[in-house]
Amino acid sequence: MAEETVNFEEIAEWLKIYKTTDNEKQKKHLQNVITLASMPLVKKIARSLARRNTDPVEDIIQVGSVGLVKAIQLYNPNVSENFKTYATYLITGEINSIDEQNDTLKIVNQTSEIKARKLLKHFVNLSNRDQELILSFVKTMEEKNQD
Repeated sequence: MAEETVNFEEIAEWLKIYKTTDNEKQKKHLQNVITLASMPLVKKIARSLARRNTDPVEDIIQVGSVGLVKAIQLYNPNVSENFKTYATYLITGEINSIDEQNDTLKIVNQTSEIKARKLLKHFVNLSNRDQELILSFVKTMEEKNQD
């Protein structure tokens, strides 16, 4: 597969216009053009980070695109002349946030399971039907944690 190249000199020119124009239609058009032109960078970063992530590469690319759009909107050429470095930082950060969110969900699910087990211990005098409902809930939580 031939890797697409990104012309960051051309993107830098588009970014200058994007940052200086007051025309919202032109600004939106430039954002779309810059996004499309920069997608090879997003794909490259997504593929390299996909090895450490369980999410499909397409999902990682989509999340990386959000980071790219943020980079376009927040980039200040007066602070940093290198858009590629700035965009790479935000794209990578956005993709890495997936792992943080997944870790948080796992902790929440584990906490719910622990609470359910404690409830079961405290309510041993429940009817068989109620105990079955609680066990079913715990089993469901265990299955979710395995995913």
